[in-house]
Amino acid sequence: MLNRYLHCPELMDRMMERACVKWAEAARVDGGLAWLEARTKCIFCRHVETCCNWLEGSDTSTTPEDFCPISEFFESCAEHSSTGADVSADARLIPWRLQQLGLDPGAVKVCRTSTYQDLERVCASCKCRQLCARDLARGDVESGMRSYCPNAPTIDALVFDWVL
Repeated sequence: MLNRYLHCPELMDRMMERACVKWAEAARVDGGLAWLEARTKCIFCRHVETCCNWLEGSDTSTTPEDFCPISEFFESCAEHSSTGADVSADARLIPWRLQQLGLDPGAVKVCRTSTYQDLERVCASCKCRQLCARDLARGDVESGMRSYCPNAPTIDALVFDWVL
């Protein structure tokens, strides 16, 4: 298992290179959680041999989509890189904050669509995004939220509603 743990991340790095995925951009998706999930899936992947053969060029009959459980992640990152779309942590602050407060961002987005869109809009124009990202990266969701976050009252209401 140790050999697998050491070998698979190297394969993922090579796969990212082939897919034109920049590590720094991939690591920012979903505040780094998507990259960690992809890395974990790679470590426990059952297709290591197929991956090695494909990377070496000896298997031309398949594509990563045929065997790689994280190929969609690579494609998504590559698309963002080529289009210049923003995949920075700033674009993920709302889901990150909601998660740290114990809310499911996906559920909030579906159940309270207009509220979620308002949260995103306000966040996008906020002048304190760097401060927010720093606090969230430290896991300190409460620190300063009420002093700088213009979404604090709405988020508090969501937390209150969800608990009830």
